[in-house]
Amino acid sequence: GCACPGSAYLAGPGDAGGSWRCAACPPNSFSPLGSLSAAACLCQSGFYQAETGGGKECVACPAGSISPGGSSDAGACQCPAGTYGHPHLGTCSACPPRSTSAEG
Repeated sequence: GCACPGSAYLAGPGDAGGSWRCAACPPNSFSPLGSLSAAACLCQSGFYQAETGGGKECVACPAGSISPGGSSDAGACQCPAGTYGHPHLGTCSACPPRSTSAEG
């Protein structure tokens, strides 16, 4: 059968448009090949899913922090390896010379 490409999903007649078609995932998200609903769209690395006035959307982690793909809350944003600080405040700083840290 037919399948929608990655970063798209099959939108049915009940969705806007009135016929079966492949609809793009929201900005900053992706989905596997053949996805059958918008729920299959997951946030890209560096973003997390948040409730906004317009529904759910992928929001960027604070500056300097990262998150794995598919993150569903701000708690997934962490300082990258070699840095430390408060990722939720966007304050990830480089470790002092001759020291390092794991991600988080």
